[in-house]
Amino acid sequence: ATNGTLTFTNNSGSTKVLSFNYTLSLNKGSFTIAGESKTANGSFSATLANGASVKLVATSSSDAANTTTVTLSNIKLEVQTVDITFAPSTNGSYTCNGTAVTASTTMKNPSTTTYNLVATPADNYHFDGWYLGETKVSEAATYKASFATSGTVTAKFVIDPLFSNATTAAGSSKTKEELVSIN
Repeated sequence: ATNGTLTFTNNSGSTKVLSFNYTLSLNKGSFTIAGESKTANGSFSATLANGASVKLVATSSSDAANTTTVTLSNIKLEVQTVDITFAPSTNGSYTCNGTAVTASTTMKNPSTTTYNLVATPADNYHFDGWYLGETKVSEAATYKASFATSGTVTAKFVIDPLFSNATTAAGSSKTKEELVSIN
């Protein structure tokens, strides 16, 4: 048996989608994509991070009369399109590309799209971070972001510890500024 190997590597600098169609004439041989056996004509698509690879291996039968042929067509390495939902925040507000986010808004763009995000906490709160789903992606209140995967983005704000202490002090009606003295 004789093997032929073709490796596609994403060296583009960003996450991309590799896709192609394949036509098989196995003649007692075999064909695998990323280790998965293929026995019929089909198509392939996978998201590849920068530097990631996909290996194709065609193996001919040991019988010299049988030749394994694999034909690839429509080979593409494209920027992935992602759906990013910007959800409004509580205890603060934020803008996306200069527009206030007051209702959930979904944008479908290439994963290389940059969003300019600016968070502003409400009184007695401070900015905790930018979240994609449950994952914190930045702690900077002003953040230029691009997203490789679809998801929901929100700015999270937490109560200011000084305000929290002021409001929980037994019987205290003082503001946080009155409770903090600077010597």
